[in-house]
This record gives sequence, structure tokens and C-alpha cells, in this order.
Amino acid sequence: MKSFLKIPLLLLFIFSFSCSETDDDCTPVNCTNGGSQTVDCQCDCLDGFSGFDCSVQLTPTTIKITKIVVKKFPDTDDGDFWDSLDLSDADIYIQVTEGLFNIIYDHPFYIPNASGLNVEYEFIPESPINLTSFLSIHYIDLWDYDTLSDDDAISTLSFIPYESSGGFPTTITRTNSDGTFECDIAFEYTW
Repeated sequence: MKSFLKIPLLLLFIFSFSCSETDDDCTPVNCTNGGSQTVDCQCDCLDGFSGFDCSVQLTPTTIKITKIVVKKFPDTDDGDFWDSLDLSDADIYIQVTEGLFNIIYDHPFYIPNASGLNVEYEFIPESPINLTSFLSIHYIDLWDYDTLSDDDAISTLSFIPYESSGGFPTTITRTNSDGTFECDIAFEYTW
């Protein structure tokens, strides 16, 4: 009788510890924001996202501007040449401000005789522009460099570096309110 009891107990022990969970035992998760499902039915999230389905957008620890491309600006100063002494186009450079008056970047060189018509001009900082306030309004100011007088303000546009939804675009395009000044702004993020 004793050996009769040992067999069912032995079988129960073997089945209890020999079965393992398979991929079919978990409920698949719909991973969002570019996340991919793992073999254990979890999500492997891209940088900047978390949560069981990658639906939570994280706030970056740093955001930097790596390049600004001026795509359009007024070609004349209300019908006159930007540089009236030598009757030439604008000698352009940019500034980036946080708020209206806090200049956080002033490009050290200007591009001479720049045309505002169908020509793009790249401004690449020597090192990326580190932004400290992600949710505040920033401005890109376009200037005409003048050697004998004060520089002329050509135009301004505004942008907010980070929004809590919509992901982490590597480049955004912004245009001023009257549509005469347009830039692409390239970003780099870390979390």
C-alpha cells in the first residue's frame, strides 16, 4: 500500500515542476510609440517612452539645438536693398533667445549677400545650443550685419522646444506670423 501512494505523489511532483510558461500563456500587449513586444509579452520602449505599453512620454533631461536652417526671409527691406550703400542683399546671421531678451546663442559669422528667394542657409553652432527651459517660448532673430551702422533686424519667429505629447521630432519647421520668415530647427535629446 505504501508504494501505491508513492506513485501518485511522484507524478504530482514531476508535473508541478516540469511545466513552464509558454509564450501562449501571456496576454499580448499593443506596444505604442515604436515599442516592440518581447518574448515575455512586455514592451521594449524606445528612448523617451516608458510604461507597460510605452505610452508614457518622458521629459528629456537635456534638449540641444544642433542646426538651424533659414529657408525663407524678406528679400528686400520694404523694396529697398538691405545694404543701401553698396546696393546688395543682406549679410545674415541669427540669434536665439530664451524669452524676449535672454540671448542664448549669437552666431559668430554672417553669410554675405544672402538672397531670401529659394535659397537655404545653414547655421551650425560649434557646439550644440543647450536649452535650459524646455516649455518656455524661444525666438530666432534674423539680422543683417552692417559695418558702418547698427545691424538691421530682418525678422523673428517663435518656437517652444518641447511638448509633452507628440514625441521627439529631430527637426521642426517654424514660420513667423506673416509667413515671411521660415526655419528648420534640428534637436538632440537625452533622457
